[in-house]
Amino acid sequence: MLNSSIKKIIMCLIVLLMILSIFSCSNKAIISDATDSGDNSNVSIESLTQITIGIEAYKNIDKSYLDDNTYTNDTKTDNSENINTIEEEATENDTTMDEETFENDDTTGNDLDSENETNDNENQITGNTKKAPRKRFIDIEYDTSDPVIVKRVYMNKECEFATYSEINNGFATLYIVNKKVVPNYKGKVVAVNAGHGTKGGSRKRTYSHPDFTPKVSGGSTKEGAIFSYAISDGMVFLNGMLESTANLMVANALKEKLLNDGYSVLMMREDDNTRLDNIARVVIANENADCHISIHFDSTDRDKGIFYVKPINNKDYLNMEPLKSNVDNINRLGMCLLEAYKEKGEKIWRDVGILEGDLTQLSYSTNASVDIELGDRATIVDEARAQVLADGLLLGIQKYFQLVP
Repeated sequence: MLNSSIKKIIMCLIVLLMILSIFSCSNKAIISDATDSGDNSNVSIESLTQITIGIEAYKNIDKSYLDDNTYTNDTKTDNSENINTIEEEATENDTTMDEETFENDDTTGNDLDSENETNDNENQITGNTKKAPRKRFIDIEYDTSDPVIVKRVYMNKECEFATYSEINNGFATLYIVNKKVVPNYKGKVVAVNAGHGTKGGSRKRTYSHPDFTPKVSGGSTKEGAIFSYAISDGMVFLNGMLESTANLMVANALKEKLLNDGYSVLMMREDDNTRLDNIARVVIANENADCHISIHFDSTDRDKGIFYVKPINNKDYLNMEPLKSNVDNINRLGMCLLEAYKEKGEKIWRDVGILEGDLTQLSYSTNASVDIELGDRATIVDEARAQVLADGLLLGIQKYFQLVP
């Protein structure tokens, strides 16, 4: 009898241990699934800044309404690139550039979009795939009463020019105005690109042009150069503020105004180290936005005023695709932005506000895409000034969409 009782006790203990073991494995599996950065199907958006839009406000949205059309990134993680490794790759003789100067006290154009010397031994990028058309996020019906639907958008590696990018393991944030809820819904997406803000971007190179031809205007990158910075750090204002900080300040102000006016917004970055280079940002904007505003300040120090970068009048450059098919859209948007700032009494560079240049952004864009320079190193940018500058951008965007279907 005693032996039988002992056996029963032992059997109960074994069963209990098996149950505990199964429960422990289940918990581990759940934790692994929740923290696997390679699985973006369950990703959430956290700590979003409160934005007032039309009829109500929202904050701390923790859902992104992911669906079958959402871009995923099976091999990359958010902001995961080791910056220390990047810096170690640089030699003592490496130099970084604050910001490209378009003007050397005359009308000599330089590329504000982070260009560099030709380096034929770097980044031999090959391939140029083009993704089949798909339904845009903004055109999808969402079963929610939230006024704004928020998504993370990764660079689709099947998109045209995606293989040319060198830094693309980050994401943009898409704020979709819900047309079922917001009465002033516009049905347009504006890509707001706060220039710079990617650490280590000047250590990598990408092709200046999608057809591998050399640059046709000089600057920080010599005329005839094949490669450019993937993305540079930007300049420093005379008061010590980083250009990337000022760019983001204006971008955030513009985002709020656009949402309130019924436009959806694709924010290319919302922090100080977005892991998207210039080409990655353009590819995402090409795929998801109706226009693309890249916010910058020039590196001169005379408080020169506002201008936009017009594609340089060079026959070979203007015959290059996609620029050839897109140049009218670029210039139309640029002129609308200038007209808006003139109406608001802002200082326009040389009363014209146009500088010709050869920018990576212009070379790869397939939509209305403008690099707007909102001043230079002598400009004082604070929250109040950012609001004023954002008002001008909003008015220019409104003017542009009045001209296009």
